[in-house]
Amino acid sequence: MRSAMEIMRRYEQIPHTADLAARIYGETLPELFANAAFAMFELIGEAVEGSRGEKSNVELEGADLEDILIRWLNELLYISFHNKIKLTRFEIKSLTGERIKAEVSGRPFSAIIHEIKAATYHDVTISKTHQVYSVTIVFDI
Repeated sequence: MRSAMEIMRRYEQIPHTADLAARIYGETLPELFANAAFAMFELIGEAVEGSRGEKSNVELEGADLEDILIRWLNELLYISFHNKIKLTRFEIKSLTGERIKAEVSGRPFSAIIHEIKAATYHDVTISKTHQVYSVTIVFDI
């Protein structure tokens, strides 16, 4: 029998009038955060195949999980564009209601599809239904 995560997608892009939006899923909070980052970079573009990955450590604090999630995504955007890489691996080392520690890595972009300026706080609420966490994130383009 397959688990809910094997059946469930990491994310789905959902319609939004002016920006990009995605509904993110995860069986655990660390998986939700990793899948949110994965979704954002999938929407941004493609990476060069076979190139060496560059690693960065990320440690952030926030007021609550939603605040940490948006700060996390925006910090990853900064790392990505500062280093000119598409982040492709997101290893959450620890995650609490106040802090995230992670290691991320990526490869140079081969194509950019959408220029995401920021993850927004618009209606961000992490919820848990049937043992699956989910959140909708709107990205400013």
